[in-house]
Amino acid sequence: MPARDLSVRPSDAATTRRAATAARVFATVRMAVAVDDESVGKLADVVAACRRNGLDVEATLTSIGVVVGVAHPDAMVRLRSLPGVAAVETEHALARH
Repeated sequence: MPARDLSVRPSDAATTRRAATAARVFATVRMAVAVDDESVGKLADVVAACRRNGLDVEATLTSIGVVVGVAHPDAMVRLRSLPGVAAVETEHALARH
């Protein structure tokens, strides 16, 4: 006698709701954090503070004082308030014409 499959399969609606919730929870935005001129010498400290405040750092552009990474959109407010941060900008998609 073949084994019966007793696993529970969620309905399509439940799967869709679960996917939408996951997309909201895990939505991230690519950001560039500009470090102010006075803090360029303490770039490692600013990078560490950015990490503690939700930025998943992908690159540190030491020569121009910019940190690039991804974070939840809510992290922008915290990142902008950090000492040594001059600006936080999000990546914008370029439209083709």
